[in-house]
Amino acid sequence: DHLTTDQVLAVGQKLLELRPLAEVLDSVLSTAVNAVHAETGLILLRDEKGKLNVAAEKHRSEPRGLDQISSSLLDEAFSRREPVLTENAVGDPRFSGKSSIILQRIQAAVILPLVSRERIIGAIYLDSRSDRSQFTRQNLDPLATLATFSTLAIENARRYEQAKHTGGESKTTTLVGSSLAMQELFSLIERIAA
Repeated sequence: DHLTTDQVLAVGQKLLELRPLAEVLDSVLSTAVNAVHAETGLILLRDEKGKLNVAAEKHRSEPRGLDQISSSLLDEAFSRREPVLTENAVGDPRFSGKSSIILQRIQAAVILPLVSRERIIGAIYLDSRSDRSQFTRQNLDPLATLATFSTLAIENARRYEQAKHTGGESKTTTLVGSSLAMQELFSLIERIAA
């Protein structure tokens, strides 16, 4: 039982629909949380000043905020600009002795950076304190693809909302298919489908 490329493509196609940012975030987070049976799922986005904020969250247990997630995992994902997975957080030598993992009793976690044109706009954070069976390398590639779709959809939703606030619908007609983000997404779909 793992996340398949077909499932990611279906979500990616759904994300292509023009929608408010809140709907994009909810759809992405629901898919990611369900894929790995995460207890905590957060989408972190940078604001205009570059500060990370929780933009969306789902919890199956007690809620946790940005200050309670593993900064070690986040730092590694951001510095490498690629997903970081730990299938056994407590036993993982990269994070042994890190207080956030120990204090939060995190068993497994993954952080998927959201990178747009060489700029990190945020991350998808997922963890579990009990069921780590789906936090596997097998799920990492589909999750990374979901993160790519998510980045493009978030950027497009932000542009859409900005266009709505600055003067109307006429600007949105060229937004969907001709923006750089959408061209990148179309290219990704073609590579995956090939």
